[in-house]
Formats: sequence, C-alpha cells, structure tokens
Amino acid sequence: MKNANPTWGGMLGEIVSVTGVVLVAGPPIVLLLGPWLLFVLMLAGPFAVLVTLVVLFIAAMALVALVLATLASPYLLVGHLLRYRRERRVAVQASTGVASPRLLPTESRRAAA
Repeated sequence: MKNANPTWGGMLGEIVSVTGVVLVAGPPIVLLLGPWLLFVLMLAGPFAVLVTLVVLFIAAMALVALVLATLASPYLLVGHLLRYRRERRVAVQASTGVASPRLLPTESRRAAA
C-alpha cells in the first residue's frame, strides 16, 4: 500500500520513471524551450497584424457590398416595374388585337402629329 502523503522525492521518482529521463544527462529544459519560446513570441506580433488586416479587408468588402446593394435596389426596382408594364401592355394588345391608347398632353408635339 502506498503512502497517502508521498514525499517530494517519491513524487519526483515516479515522474522520472514515467518519462524515462535521466536527470543528469541532456541539456537543461531552458536551453530546449527558450529558443522555441523566443520564436513563438517573434511570430505572434506579425501573425496578429496579418489576422487583423484580413479581418479588416473582409469587413470593408462586406460594407462595400452593403452600400452597393442599397444604391442599386431602387434602379433594379424601377427596371422591374417598367419591364412588367411593358410586358403587360404587350399581353393586353395581343389578347384584344387593338393597340392600347397612349394618352398624351394636348400641348405635346407628338399629339399633334
């Protein structure tokens, strides 16, 4: 039965046996992880700037698309209504065989012709 309160040496012995590392051999952990930490910290700033620029570019494109859609919608609506009226007039003329009268003001040059 194991001791309920293991000593510091006992815990270290179990950890060493699990990892299979000899404490005397090999470089200190700082020499292994120090360059990696420096490398990661050097890359963190440029990566954050790059991600920020990509997010800003996507947001700008979404804003431009929203503005263009807002500006284009009245023109699209008017075009649709004019096309509908033209098609409706052609359909009425085809069904009755008579051209629909176009009411023009009497002051119009085209009305006098």
